Parts: sequence; structure tokens; C-alpha cells
Amino acid sequence: MEEVAEGRSSDRGELDALTNLSDRQSFLSRLIALCVPEPPAGAALLRIDLVRFSRINMALGPRIADRVLKQVAERIRKSAPDAIDVARVSGDGFAVLLDDSQSFKATVDHIVDIVRRPILISGSVVELDAYIGGSSVVDGISDGYDLLQAAEIALAHAAKAPDRAAFYAPGMKADIARTYIIERDLRTTVSRQQRALLAGEPNPNFSLSFQPKVDLRSGQLTGFEALLRFTMIDGTPIPPDDFIPVAEQCGLMHVIGMWVIQSACAALALLPESLSVAVNIAPNQLSRQTFLLTNIRDALSRHGISRRRLELELTESELDIETEEAVRDLALLGLDLWIDDFGTGHSSLSRLCSMPFTGLKIDKSITRALTGTGLGMADRLLESIISVATALKMPTVIEGIEYTAQEAICLEAGCTYGQGYLYGMPLSLDDALALIAKFHSRRTQINA
Repeated sequence: MEEVAEGRSSDRGELDALTNLSDRQSFLSRLIALCVPEPPAGAALLRIDLVRFSRINMALGPRIADRVLKQVAERIRKSAPDAIDVARVSGDGFAVLLDDSQSFKATVDHIVDIVRRPILISGSVVELDAYIGGSSVVDGISDGYDLLQAAEIALAHAAKAPDRAAFYAPGMKADIARTYIIERDLRTTVSRQQRALLAGEPNPNFSLSFQPKVDLRSGQLTGFEALLRFTMIDGTPIPPDDFIPVAEQCGLMHVIGMWVIQSACAALALLPESLSVAVNIAPNQLSRQTFLLTNIRDALSRHGISRRRLELELTESELDIETEEAVRDLALLGLDLWIDDFGTGHSSLSRLCSMPFTGLKIDKSITRALTGTGLGMADRLLESIISVATALKMPTVIEGIEYTAQEAICLEAGCTYGQGYLYGMPLSLDDALALIAKFHSRRTQINA
């Protein structure tokens, strides 16, 4: 069979010059033609976007990034051999057109599995993941444009799905409209107030709440986690799970995150020296390594804060080979680095052993599932995590403790610190200062 030259036309139409898949325009033309006069009953469309691919481009350079894209494209093509068409529709985005919507789940599982397999290029191991959105011919979808729009909407929802895949449902359209409004207000707030945000000045739209952290054995308050809150321009409060992913996707977290660090350091200046404050660091901040390091130094110096009092939390599922240099540089600053949501991501024990992490923060989903019998899956998982932490001489924080029975299980398992409603709801700074006084008074009474 004659090989088709890259970038030339074929029986599939125009080809993408890099991947040799169909390009966006030819894919769209085929999709529209397929759906005339109406979409066939079994038609389904998958949209695939690589997760944080821009970081690979920045870390390894465009030449290697292009080679990675070629390999990913070939993997996707082979994972859907019966597809009507497979295309590259954006820089790191792909589409697969199927004539059998029943094969959607199997195709998605295959694509996710094959994309996640590490790629070795020029001595670098590249680890990837993907968001996948799917749509099929249902009520309200009358042509190829509708089918593509539905898949794009599902793709946006996939970013919040546990398995990073979502299938279109009519209610998703309203969610997308709400997300657009949140993004609009975030962009407006940051563009109008960027200088003030970087300086950590009080802000009418952003605020911090402080979640207490206690030593499980002594019951002593040891610090707080600073939790970001956002209020829209019209005064509507938006939950963190709704606005933080939007801020990350539209590239605003490096500015918002610096406001958090500056504000957390300002709060630390008012807290007793024995207490720490932990803040979450987003992937967008790690990718701007020099900016992050410079501003952390500035925040610590401006407020006269000891570096050990500011703790940074890095989400386990966001850690990969491209973040390692930034993590090492943060550790060289003398900061304590905690892996957040441990037990829910793709754990790498070799990375855990080789990287300068201080401790592990265990996700609240494990706390909620504890039985106390030692036989449940969560009980066994907690026991395994504590064993790993003990072997690495790392302390642990377990989130989501709401009842004394959960606290007893976590203490018996060997957890070091605890967070949760049992010790207090997320508090304003004034209420956090009042809580400190309450803990101090209780300790004074016990010592007396």
C-alpha cells in the first residue's frame, strides 16, 4: 500500500502535517456530510484533550513535544480501528467519529489506558493523561455541529469527573453557561486588580478561610490550612470546586495563588510563632517556577515569617516529571512540602522516595469510608499509607474527621495530625484567632 505523504490530501481529505490524522476542517466536513439529512442513529463523537500538555512543551521543548504528539496520535488511531475518522482538531486535541455509540465506553477505556502509558523520548520519560468528552445522537442533536458542540461541552465537564471522562447530558449546557459567567468575573477581577492581588492587599472578591489542624495525640492546635473563597461581582459566593478549576484552565491561578500566599503570610504574622499555615499550590503556579519562588521569598520577607511556618500542599495527581525541578527548588527555600489528597491519585513510590516531601495528607474520602474493623478497603488503605509514611519517616495529616469515632480510628492507625469539622469549620481570621485563645485557655486549665 502506498504511504500517504504528510500534509497531502487522501481519501480521508486533508491531513494534519504533524500527525498524519485528518485535520480539523476535513474532519468537520466529514462529520457534517455524515449527518445529512440527519445524524445516523448510532453516530457518536469523542473529543480528547491532553492534560497540561503545555508544560511538556515548556519543559522539553517543541521538538520533543511534537514527537510526543505523533506517538499519542498513533496510539489514539490504533485504539479506535473501526472509527469513521480520527483527527487532530487543535494543538493537543483530537476527535474520534464512531458509527456505534455502544462502543463508546470500551473505546474511552482503551484510549485512557493507552494514553497514560509512559513515553520514552530522548532519555525523558513523559507521563500523560487525557480528558475525554463524548456525545451521541439524542434529543436536541440535529446535525454535525450539534454533535460536536455536545462533545465539547462533555469535554469541559470531564475536567471535573473522577475518571476524566464525561458523556453529554442536556443539563450540561446550563452548567457551561454558569462556568462562562464565573470565568468572566474571575478575568475581570484579576485584570482590574492584578497589582493589588500580587501585593496581597485585601480584596472584595477573594478571601481566606482557615481550617484548624490538630495533633491527634495531644489535642493541641498546630496550625491551619488556608482555603480560598471567591465571591462574584454581584455578591454571589461560588464554591471552590466550581471556581478553582476555571481559574486553573484560564491561566489565572499564578496571580490568584500569589494573593493567597501573601495573605497567608500576613495572617501568619498575627498568629503565635508555634502555628503554621498551609496553602495549596496549583500546577499553573509550578509551571511559572521563577515567578513562584520570587513571590514566596517576597511574601516571607515582607511579613517577617519563618520559612518553616509556611507549608505548601501539592496535589498528588498533579505531580509528574515536569514538576520535579520546581518542587526541589521550593524545598531548597526551606519550606515544608506536603502531598495533598494522597491515596486518590496515581502514586509513584519512586518519586515519593526521591523527592523532598515533608509529609502526606490523606484525602477525606478515605476518612469517610473507615469502618474501624480493619477489614474495610479504606481501613486497609489507611494502614498501607501509614506504613509507607512511617518507613519514610514522614508525618501524616488526615482530612475530614467529623466524629470522635473517626478520630479514634485515625489515632489508633498512627496518623499524626487531623483536620475536619470535629475541630472547627473553616473560619475567618478573627474567628481563627478566637479559636487559638480557646485552645490556649483549655491547655492552661489542663496544666493547672
